[in-house]
Amino acid sequence: MSNSMRFKKEYIILLVIIVGLSLYLWQDKSGRMHYELPQLQSLDTKQLSRVEIERPEGTVSLNKKDGRWLVGEQAYAADKGKVDSLLQSIADVDLSALVSESKTYSRYGLEDEQRLTVTAYQNGTVVRSFSVGKASPNRSGTYIRLHEDPNVYLTGGNLNRQLDQSAQRLRDKTVLSFNEDEVTKLTVAKGSKRVTLKKQPAKQGAEGQEKEEPDHSWARSDNSTLVSQKEIDGLLAQLHNLQCTKYLADDAVMESASPEYSITVHAAKEHQLLLYRISPKPSDSGEEDVAYQGNASDSASPFRLSKYKVDRLTKLIDPLFEKDQGEES
Repeated sequence: MSNSMRFKKEYIILLVIIVGLSLYLWQDKSGRMHYELPQLQSLDTKQLSRVEIERPEGTVSLNKKDGRWLVGEQAYAADKGKVDSLLQSIADVDLSALVSESKTYSRYGLEDEQRLTVTAYQNGTVVRSFSVGKASPNRSGTYIRLHEDPNVYLTGGNLNRQLDQSAQRLRDKTVLSFNEDEVTKLTVAKGSKRVTLKKQPAKQGAEGQEKEEPDHSWARSDNSTLVSQKEIDGLLAQLHNLQCTKYLADDAVMESASPEYSITVHAAKEHQLLLYRISPKPSDSGEEDVAYQGNASDSASPFRLSKYKVDRLTKLIDPLFEKDQGEES
């Protein structure tokens, strides 16, 4: 076979490959054009007025009233940061691929008993509704279905983790809140002993003294004995935005008959915190793991307070009652 004939043969083979590849690419492109990903309308989270999250455990509802988000039928105050994050996750849903048109959903976690369904409203009108299934195998996306669309799509991020929120998780855990600068008096009780501390203006230092002095001090109301300004201010700093570990049922009965600690903060209004000791349970180290239940004037429900937070509080409270300094009630 001559070189020219061999060249022609190779040329023809190459031409066939190019044509075949071109046909394949055209068919693939044509096949892709059988569908277009739905284009979701953009959402302004500030305009949303209601969100419903249907979970296998029950439906969680969020409602916006007077600029504040409330959670559940009882309309508890919701945690602003958590709600903002949840709303942003709903607004950021962006479809990246069509996964299935088979109308079979179990492998994607989109069966009725598995899925999470989210519906967002704006002034009573549904502006976004979709069901969330499993995360993709590489955890880079999540399988979802849009409202009344039988297809399964892939979207970025782990939406199940971001949106699977219970009412308990979404509640604002703040149980005591006040402005530290407005506090004029603090009453603390431990058992039967009680001490009242009053804030008073600090004495002015010598004229020309450069050292910055605190503008107030704390004294016992019984004999005006000064107490540590740093420690009482530290106690108020821990109390002014106190957050619980979890809420209990509204009708929960405290395990102890009477509070072990009672704290009343006198500011623009009175704020009270009652702490009840829970029976200790042996921890893994063999030490007593003491925890507390609580009631507070700023909380609609009783709650649990972590041992860590109570330890920080009592470290500052207990010295007030050493050597029988506390007043007898």
